Amino acid sequence: MHAFYIAGNFNDNLSPDSDLSNIGAYLQKHYLTVKGLDELTERFGLSKSHLCRIFKQHTGVTITHYINALRMQYAYKLIIGTNIPIKDIYIMCGYENSQYFNRVFKKIRGCTPSSARREARKTQMWNYDE
Repeated sequence: MHAFYIAGNFNDNLSPDSDLSNIGAYLQKHYLTVKGLDELTERFGLSKSHLCRIFKQHTGVTITHYINALRMQYAYKLIIGTNIPIKDIYIMCGYENSQYFNRVFKKIRGCTPSSARREARKTQMWNYDE
Protein backbone atom coordinates (compact mmCIF):
# COMPACT_ATOMS: atom_id res chain seq x y z
CA MET A 1 0.00 0.00 0.00
CA HIS A 2 1.31 3.45 -0.90
CA ALA A 3 -0.16 5.47 1.94
CA PHE A 4 1.03 9.03 2.25
CA TYR A 5 1.92 9.78 5.84
CA ILE A 6 1.50 13.32 7.08
CA ALA A 7 3.48 14.36 10.11
CA GLY A 8 1.48 15.54 13.08
CA ASN A 9 2.71 19.13 12.97
CA PHE A 10 3.33 20.83 9.65
CA ASN A 11 5.28 23.63 11.32
CA ASP A 12 8.03 21.47 12.86
CA ASN A 13 10.67 22.46 10.31
CA LEU A 14 9.58 26.03 9.69
CA SER A 15 10.48 29.23 11.44
CA PRO A 16 7.60 31.03 13.17
CA ASP A 17 7.85 34.01 10.80
CA SER A 18 7.75 31.83 7.70
CA ASP A 19 4.90 32.26 5.23
CA LEU A 20 4.52 28.51 5.31
CA SER A 21 3.81 28.26 9.02
CA ASN A 22 0.62 30.26 8.51
CA ILE A 23 -0.25 28.41 5.31
CA GLY A 24 0.36 25.01 6.93
CA ALA A 25 -1.80 25.86 9.92
CA TYR A 26 -4.54 27.13 7.61
CA LEU A 27 -4.43 23.99 5.44
CA GLN A 28 -4.55 21.66 8.43
CA LYS A 29 -7.66 23.44 9.67
CA HIS A 30 -9.44 24.08 6.35
CA TYR A 31 -8.32 21.27 4.03
CA LEU A 32 -11.91 20.17 3.42
CA THR A 33 -13.03 23.58 2.19
CA VAL A 34 -9.99 24.94 0.31
CA LYS A 35 -11.06 25.33 -3.31
CA GLY A 36 -7.65 25.83 -4.89
CA LEU A 37 -4.48 27.83 -5.26
CA ASP A 38 -6.34 31.05 -6.12
CA GLU A 39 -7.95 31.03 -2.70
CA LEU A 40 -4.59 30.54 -0.99
CA THR A 41 -2.71 33.14 -3.03
CA GLU A 42 -5.41 35.71 -2.35
CA ARG A 43 -5.57 34.91 1.34
CA PHE A 44 -1.80 35.00 1.91
CA GLY A 45 -0.82 37.62 -0.67
CA LEU A 46 1.61 35.41 -2.57
CA SER A 47 1.91 34.64 -6.26
CA LYS A 48 1.03 31.10 -7.34
CA SER A 49 4.55 30.39 -8.51
CA HIS A 50 6.13 31.62 -5.25
CA LEU A 51 3.61 29.75 -3.11
CA CYS A 52 4.09 26.49 -5.02
CA ARG A 53 7.88 26.80 -5.08
CA ILE A 54 8.37 27.51 -1.36
CA PHE A 55 5.82 24.89 -0.35
CA LYS A 56 7.52 22.17 -2.39
CA GLN A 57 10.99 23.26 -1.19
CA HIS A 58 9.99 22.96 2.47
CA THR A 59 7.72 19.92 2.33
CA GLY A 60 8.87 17.87 -0.65
CA VAL A 61 5.32 17.66 -2.03
CA THR A 62 3.06 20.00 -3.95
CA ILE A 63 0.26 21.89 -2.22
CA THR A 64 -2.30 19.94 -4.21
CA HIS A 65 -0.79 16.62 -3.11
CA TYR A 66 -0.68 17.80 0.51
CA ILE A 67 -4.35 18.87 0.50
CA ASN A 68 -5.35 15.63 -1.22
CA ALA A 69 -3.38 13.59 1.31
CA LEU A 70 -5.12 15.35 4.22
CA ARG A 71 -8.49 14.74 2.57
CA MET A 72 -7.68 11.10 1.89
CA GLN A 73 -6.72 10.51 5.54
CA TYR A 74 -10.13 11.85 6.53
CA ALA A 75 -11.88 9.89 3.76
CA TYR A 76 -10.13 6.68 4.81
CA LYS A 77 -11.28 7.11 8.41
CA LEU A 78 -14.85 7.59 7.21
CA ILE A 79 -14.67 4.68 4.78
CA ILE A 80 -13.38 2.13 7.28
CA GLY A 81 -15.06 3.51 10.39
CA THR A 82 -18.58 4.35 9.25
CA ASN A 83 -21.37 3.09 7.01
CA ILE A 84 -21.65 6.41 5.19
CA PRO A 85 -22.00 5.69 1.46
CA ILE A 86 -18.82 6.42 -0.48
CA LYS A 87 -20.83 8.68 -2.79
CA ASP A 88 -21.48 10.91 0.23
CA ILE A 89 -17.94 10.67 1.57
CA TYR A 90 -16.33 12.15 -1.53
CA ILE A 91 -18.58 15.19 -1.24
CA MET A 92 -17.85 15.50 2.49
CA CYS A 93 -14.15 15.49 1.63
CA GLY A 94 -14.42 18.43 -0.77
CA TYR A 95 -14.59 16.62 -4.10
CA GLU A 96 -17.27 17.27 -6.69
CA ASN A 97 -16.43 14.32 -8.93
CA SER A 98 -16.44 10.69 -7.79
CA GLN A 99 -14.08 9.55 -10.55
CA TYR A 100 -11.46 12.11 -9.51
CA PHE A 101 -11.93 11.16 -5.85
CA ASN A 102 -11.46 7.47 -6.69
CA ARG A 103 -8.33 8.20 -8.76
CA VAL A 104 -6.75 10.35 -6.01
CA PHE A 105 -7.69 7.83 -3.32
CA LYS A 106 -6.08 4.99 -5.27
CA LYS A 107 -2.96 7.04 -5.99
CA ILE A 108 -2.47 7.95 -2.32
CA ARG A 109 -3.84 4.86 -0.53
CA GLY A 110 -2.93 2.21 -3.12
CA CYS A 111 -6.47 0.82 -3.43
CA THR A 112 -9.95 1.96 -4.34
CA PRO A 113 -12.33 3.32 -1.68
CA SER A 114 -14.63 0.32 -2.04
CA SER A 115 -11.78 -2.19 -1.72
CA ALA A 116 -10.51 -0.34 1.38
CA ARG A 117 -13.95 -0.67 2.95
CA ARG A 118 -14.23 -4.32 1.96
CA GLU A 119 -10.80 -5.15 3.46
CA ALA A 120 -11.57 -3.22 6.65
CA ARG A 121 -14.83 -5.11 7.07
CA LYS A 122 -13.09 -8.44 6.59
CA THR A 123 -10.56 -7.52 9.27
CA GLN A 124 -13.24 -6.21 11.64
CA MET A 125 -15.28 -9.36 11.18
CA TRP A 126 -12.48 -11.39 12.81
CA ASN A 127 -11.72 -8.88 15.56
CA TYR A 128 -14.24 -9.31 18.30
CA ASP A 129 -14.21 -9.10 22.04
CA GLU A 130 -15.56 -11.92 24.15
